[in-house]
Amino acid sequence: MDTINTLMDGNVQSRNVQSKIPRDIRSDMHGVVDKIADATQPAVDRLVIGAHTQVDKMSDAINDVSEQVVDKRKQLAAKYRSFAASGRGHVRDYPATSILFAIAAGFGLSKLLGAYK
Repeated sequence: MDTINTLMDGNVQSRNVQSKIPRDIRSDMHGVVDKIADATQPAVDRLVIGAHTQVDKMSDAINDVSEQVVDKRKQLAAKYRSFAASGRGHVRDYPATSILFAIAAGFGLSKLLGAYK
């Protein structure tokens, strides 16, 4: 009852009681925070390890894809060279047919592109 009266009076004793309560709560809360930090640290470590593993997997996948792209580029370049060589050979073997084909292609393109004017 004295504590209640002193709290209502607002004297020095009530201030001491009021300031002591937050310190106790504060220390209890620090203890709770420390317990949570200790409990969550293994989970955080597992998450970090998992994230590193996923980054390594993604890096390996990207390297594999880039190697495949380089291989496909080389294959396409080889196909282009063989197609160009066969086209040159066809023009040398059949020059008249090649000229007629070129004229027909030019006429078709001029009609196609001329329609947009």
